[in-house]
Amino acid sequence: MLNLKYIFCFLFLLLTSNCSGGSNKSVSGKEFEDSEKQSQTDSIRWGNPDGRLGYLNNDNYKDSVVLEIGYTDETSVSRISVYFGTKDGGYNLFKKYYCEDYWDELGIYISGDTLRCSGYGTTYNFKYKGDDFYLQEYEFIDMCCPKYKLDFNTKKLTFVLDGTLDSLMHDSTYYRSIDIPQDKIPTSYTITDCFKKDFSKYILYDENFLNSKIKEYVEEINEENREGKSTVIDNDTLLLFHEEIKRGEYDSYTLNVSIDRKGLTNKLRQFLEAEMCRMLAEDDKHIYDNIADAYKARKTEWRKEFDFENDPYYQDDYFISRIGSHNNLITFRIGTFHYDQLAGRGTEKERYITYDKNTLEEFTWDMVKKEEGLHKLMVEGLMKYYNANSIEDMWLNEEYKQGKYIPFPKNPPFIINDSLHLLFHRWEITEAWGAGWPSAKIPLNKVLPYLTDEGKRFLNIKE
Repeated sequence: MLNLKYIFCFLFLLLTSNCSGGSNKSVSGKEFEDSEKQSQTDSIRWGNPDGRLGYLNNDNYKDSVVLEIGYTDETSVSRISVYFGTKDGGYNLFKKYYCEDYWDELGIYISGDTLRCSGYGTTYNFKYKGDDFYLQEYEFIDMCCPKYKLDFNTKKLTFVLDGTLDSLMHDSTYYRSIDIPQDKIPTSYTITDCFKKDFSKYILYDENFLNSKIKEYVEEINEENREGKSTVIDNDTLLLFHEEIKRGEYDSYTLNVSIDRKGLTNKLRQFLEAEMCRMLAEDDKHIYDNIADAYKARKTEWRKEFDFENDPYYQDDYFISRIGSHNNLITFRIGTFHYDQLAGRGTEKERYITYDKNTLEEFTWDMVKKEEGLHKLMVEGLMKYYNANSIEDMWLNEEYKQGKYIPFPKNPPFIINDSLHLLFHRWEITEAWGAGWPSAKIPLNKVLPYLTDEGKRFLNIKE
């Protein structure tokens, strides 16, 4: 494996004025600089510190990590200093780590609660665990060599297989994992330990071993892609049928059927699955008792519809997904999406419906009065959607900009959390694909005057 240790990349950046530290007390940036100057000797010439800020020990006070490269007459030495933030905005030194094998081209960063040492495809991820920083993950993701990741929590070695491998049929990224061999598991993971010279035996792997495993996985992946990949998930939160066929590097054909089952009563679950059976049927003559049969029939038709030789991309989605709930109400996005690249078309059919999950009753326009006051609230909501100050500034058909009355949407109103939503289908009041699905969100307390008696009963609102 290529050793980048001797490639020098200078990391001397000025320390941010509030990146500071001290041994036992909170100190300012100026005091930190003065104390560091005193520690310099004739034999080691420390460069300007490179300070990074973030939150490492989860106490909500901003922390600092500083990387310094020191030079002797013959070589370089490195140290990493970690400072924990204090309530008054200063910093207390937590620990200095002297690293005998820290590469000059590695930078140091804070990402969330993770201290990252990264550069040229190599990354060490450390996290604070009780009394020190410990290595959680190591990554070697270089363009020229076998790519892999090490997770020392799960003790897994993961191969990263992507389009940089000439033997892989297409450029998707795949991950395959094996257990880390026992002799490759270190006994200690602190920052100091990980940057000792002998630590490389735990993170560097023989390329012949890596390449043999990669070859094995690539053959499996290519075979799966040629035959097609089927996925079925059937549990309390999701029902999913997925079929994917790939030919060559770019051709992809997918059929996806999914129902979000989270929070469903048995009655609503059976109701939605019957709805999906009707969606999958080619015509009203086909009636299926269960989704598995309906999906199997749809898959047979789907395989006949696209052209393996000439059609590079073909997609069919059928979905029922939950998008919100309120009390005993639950709202779904129900529809289909089809894209055929050969024909150059994409079609979508969607509707949004709020059900009472116990009675299966739907919220409809019969429960809302289409009066001028509600219309005004809808227009105000549309202006918020487009971040506009007037109707003329919204992305609507020109006739509406010139004063024509904007109709209420064809889709029934629906409820998410404590708001009523009025949503227009694409093209309903717009002329451009990019205008999207305009919608108005109106708080329920403003909608109360416009509810019919049936609507008040549905929402369990008593006078």
